[in-house]
Amino acid sequence: MTEKAQKLGNERIVYTEEYSCNGGWNGGLTKRELFAYGMMKSLISNPERYKYIAGKVSNGMSNNEASAKNAHKAVLLADALLEELSKNN
Repeated sequence: MTEKAQKLGNERIVYTEEYSCNGGWNGGLTKRELFAYGMMKSLISNPERYKYIAGKVSNGMSNNEASAKNAHKAVLLADALLEELSKNN
């Protein structure tokens, strides 16, 4: 990921007044975290993706490995979006 995209991804966009476990203000999600969250929701609700992952599990992949595969894909997609957005800024 380029430095520009990384900087864009580290910006916090969802601000809350909740406190973290250690008593400090957590400041909300970064753009990267929020984008990855959206991508993960899209992946796990996509019937074609479900068939693909179900096939992997049928062939011996564990549920934990399947979840990790979806999470990794979500982060890759989020990073790709940040790269594209950074080109326009």
